[in-house]
Amino acid sequence: MPAIQSILFPVDFSLHCRGVAPFVKAMSSHFDAQVTLLHGIAIPPEYYVSYGVNVSAALRTELRNSTTASLQAFATQEFGSTAVQKVIEEGDAAEVIAKYAAKEKVDLIMMPTHGFGPLRRFLLGSVTAKVLHDAQCPVWTSVHTDAPFGPPRECRTVLCALDSGESSVPLMQWAAWLACTYQAALKLVHVIPAVNETSMIPGERDVRRYLFGQAREEFENHTKTAGVHLQVRLRGGEITPGIVDTAIEEKADLLIVGRGRVQRALGGLRSHSLDIIREAPCPVISV
Repeated sequence: MPAIQSILFPVDFSLHCRGVAPFVKAMSSHFDAQVTLLHGIAIPPEYYVSYGVNVSAALRTELRNSTTASLQAFATQEFGSTAVQKVIEEGDAAEVIAKYAAKEKVDLIMMPTHGFGPLRRFLLGSVTAKVLHDAQCPVWTSVHTDAPFGPPRECRTVLCALDSGESSVPLMQWAAWLACTYQAALKLVHVIPAVNETSMIPGERDVRRYLFGQAREEFENHTKTAGVHLQVRLRGGEITPGIVDTAIEEKADLLIVGRGRVQRALGGLRSHSLDIIREAPCPVISV
């Protein structure tokens, strides 16, 4: 049975990070989960410090002291009286996050995507992208926008985007469990890239009918195995627009996609997960 008992919230003190804090509070309250605030500090090597080891040690102490104060202030401002753990680790931020999550067997990482500005809104922050690639647990990411985050909204509809193959079974089970905890409606979608879902050309219609029929039969078996008694909405065309459009049409409050251990090495959604996160109209949990 899945569980979310521990949430890791990497903190860099940015506005985007502060915007995610209410979502972390809401998630931790829903699951009664322990929240850990984690900040990674990069200590320059001793050979970068012109005055030697003593200055390097003093710099390390000063950085730790100032970071400890900043993290305590962040916890007080964003979480009030809610008890949270505060951890400071040295090293590259993405590596620190992934290693800490693995060592402590964290159930969920929650972090912003750092989308901002007319160009950067198309790019995921490098730390977030690396964590999505390396983390072994599910990762929640915020809507990728330069606009201020609104408050967390009630989770009424969960959309799960499925890849083909048996990897869809554990993903559906995880999504069904999560939706059940919110008493939310669960919707399933699969996009077939080779299909034009609107073409009326006889040959293309025949191809669509054949591929949809194969997919429908496959997912009937997978949903039965997963114990999820729902129909999978089949779409044709490009994967990212198909999933994003479905999320908009279904008014999804949360989108779940597969990645990492749940997906095949070359799974379609694995290779499109960053694009989906970047374009999604709602937060995404990558499992």
